[in-house]
Amino acid sequence: MPDQTGQRFPEEDVARMREELRELRTLLSITEENERRAEDAAADAINSLEHYAAELRQLGSRIAQHGLADEADTARNLASLMGSRAQRARSERREVYGRLRALLYLLMRDHLPTGSLAQAIGTATTLTGEVRFSSQHLADYAGDLATRLIVGRESTHGEVDA
Repeated sequence: MPDQTGQRFPEEDVARMREELRELRTLLSITEENERRAEDAAADAINSLEHYAAELRQLGSRIAQHGLADEADTARNLASLMGSRAQRARSERREVYGRLRALLYLLMRDHLPTGSLAQAIGTATTLTGEVRFSSQHLADYAGDLATRLIVGRESTHGEVDA
């Protein structure tokens, strides 16, 4: 296969590039499906919070009509709290997604072949039930790193060197 200058690439290079392209397509497909699933679950949870907040506001109004001011205030305060939690959850989802995306980008750019990462993600997404690890120490460290990623400690302040 000729390149832009008309020179031919060795067939093994062409085969390797095609395989890498297939791996990238697989990674993209897996990532899109996982993103959709995560988005659906998170959206359901946030929608539930917003729904319950609306129900509590209505309940507070009905309680107030019966002259129970303290109980009405309690319902309204709970509604406000749930609404705030829903807003915070939406914001946190965006932040965690950004950190995860940055991590995957850095891994693919600097440390792992994209196919290896795609294979690991494919394996991880098929796990169900209780997962058993062969190295508890490594599993604990992975859990700590996952928590740090989710909580956002040691952040890069939103910038990743491209």
